[in-house]
Amino acid sequence: MKIKAVRICPICKSQSYMNVDRDKADMIGLVPIQDLFPELNPTEREFLKFGYCTECQYMLFGNGKTRKVRYIE
Repeated sequence: MKIKAVRICPICKSQSYMNVDRDKADMIGLVPIQDLFPELNPTEREFLKFGYCTECQYMLFGNGKTRKVRYIE
């Protein structure tokens, strides 16, 4: 059974979601995420584990450059 994994990005506070298997979702944090979801790409796994949206992941990790992060309260 699939469920909607909803995350709020800790940087920009945007809300995103991804549909995942319920059994696997319950094990996030207990099993290495790459073992749990080998079919997902690193961006998708980072989203599930930490909640970073695609845009903020690019800002943080894209092009191998460190970029200044502006936190929104």
